[in-house]
Amino acid sequence: MNQPRFAFANINIAAKLWFGIGVLLCCSILAIGAMWLGMQQIQTRFDHFIERDQKLAESYSGMYAQGLQMGQALRNIILDPSNPKAYQNLERAKKDFSTLMGQARSVLDIEDPARKGVERIDTLFDEQAGLHQRILSAIKGGDTALARQVLRDCHKISVPFCAGEIV
Repeated sequence: MNQPRFAFANINIAAKLWFGIGVLLCCSILAIGAMWLGMQQIQTRFDHFIERDQKLAESYSGMYAQGLQMGQALRNIILDPSNPKAYQNLERAKKDFSTLMGQARSVLDIEDPARKGVERIDTLFDEQAGLHQRILSAIKGGDTALARQVLRDCHKISVPFCAGEIV
């Protein structure tokens, strides 16, 4: 019986080695290319996280802190209406909050779903500003009891800094 002779069997050993090395090099190049593409995707996702998600988280955290600062300043104003530092702290916290709100808006597209949350925070901040005005008006009128009552009742209005709402 005649056994078929494979063409590969007729090639000398040096050619077989070079063919094997070529196959290994091609496989290595494909593997390196796949790793490089994967690393590029990871880099793109990480850049997106840093440019958007991290800035948004910092803005939320900062707005929360400034909300607490505003509450502390209002408490200090009610306790000592003649202390100008308390009024300065309130104004600085409002200004910083607005800056952080702008930072949060700047990283979000118009159609981004997270934008609704930022807009909700802004609406609640406007409601809170109305409460601040009522408290400051009561203090200027010498009615600290009314100012304390407004501060106590602020949890009835959906304000995240008074009610602890998470948006």
